[in-house]
Amino acid sequence: MSDCLQDIFQSADVQGLQSCLRDLLALSSLPTVLQSASPPRIAENLADVVLQTLRPTLVYVYLEPAQGERAIEVLRTNRVRGHAETGEEIGRLLRAIANGATPHDTPPLDGKASDALVAVRLPIECLGHPPLGAVVVASPHSKPVPSPLDRLLLQVAVNHAAVSIVGSRQRQEEERKIREETETLEILNRIGQTLSSELDLQKVVQAVTDAATHVSGAAFGAFFYNLVNDRGESYTLYTISGVPRDAFSGFPMPRNTELFGPTFRGEGVVRIDDVTRDPRYGKNEPYRGMPPGHLPVTSYLAVPVVSRSGQVLGGLFFGHPDRGVFTERVERIVVALAAQAAIAVDNARLYEAEQRARRRAERAVTQLQASQSKLQDKIAELQRFEEVVVGRELKMIELEKEIARLKAQAERKDGDERKAGHG
Repeated sequence: MSDCLQDIFQSADVQGLQSCLRDLLALSSLPTVLQSASPPRIAENLADVVLQTLRPTLVYVYLEPAQGERAIEVLRTNRVRGHAETGEEIGRLLRAIANGATPHDTPPLDGKASDALVAVRLPIECLGHPPLGAVVVASPHSKPVPSPLDRLLLQVAVNHAAVSIVGSRQRQEEERKIREETETLEILNRIGQTLSSELDLQKVVQAVTDAATHVSGAAFGAFFYNLVNDRGESYTLYTISGVPRDAFSGFPMPRNTELFGPTFRGEGVVRIDDVTRDPRYGKNEPYRGMPPGHLPVTSYLAVPVVSRSGQVLGGLFFGHPDRGVFTERVERIVVALAAQAAIAVDNARLYEAEQRARRRAERAVTQLQASQSKLQDKIAELQRFEEVVVGRELKMIELEKEIARLKAQAERKDGDERKAGHG
């Protein structure tokens, strides 16, 4: 910029200086115009301003693509009309110049060498940021642009545009992060409501697997979890999402290998962009990798599900055939889901344990009631037996009394007869 000002003052063109000052004053409003504009709109405004201010033949603005976006190209001209082939040729040349090729003469617009253009490139840069792009200005040999005054104006416009582009992309990134976090909270809230209202363990783990597979962008997901039956025996079940259950039914359960072990031990998240290149992959017999017929897996994500007591309840596993599918954001969401899943599984397991205890109590009550019924039957039988025995005893007593009475009567009669014989 200092060299440009030195050239301007050395030229001592008062009229040019006055025009330059007017143009600089006009450009002072450019930051306000560009303040809330998007990068494509900034490129268009920059090309229009340069074309109106410097009046070259061609203005070409090229912006490097941001992440996930395409490059932005804007072409403004005062002369090219209806020359499609020439326009395409100029476009190719301008792209090359914008990307750092040495500027040289463009093809003539109407086939005449005298009409050839001279192209000049100015980078769009902002301190502390990668290159943003470039502006290419083309003008005839007879009136080359930019002059020292033109270069000053062009530099001012480009600087304003560069700052606006950086600001716009920062705003877009902040808005993207806010949208992602909002979406994440909505997903977690929705799933949390679903899980909190469900106490059926099978439905809980299936809902968790479906939700996590969807939000992670996985081609398929699985939730392997541990259960204890009524006899106190531990066993493992699993749910599948994204593919039919038959796709996994023929394979053995995951073992505590170097790759799966950290998840089943609850040691932390395992996220790998390409699992086939991981040093822990393919070290175990008999397959040394994925078994034949297994779904293709390149991106790999595994998150342990750990209860509030610290017990490892199981693990969520996700796969995708493409590389680098699972990002840090995906990991955060699945970790949050795993925490919700742990609470839901704990609640479901407590509910099932309570149901098992209730069933045991009901069986005990039923058995007790049956025992009581049998006891009552026995008591009634004993009562009947007692009545029979008591009745018999009473009859025996009465019989003994009758025998004693008859015996006493016989003795008296015998005594009376003996007395009568003596008399």
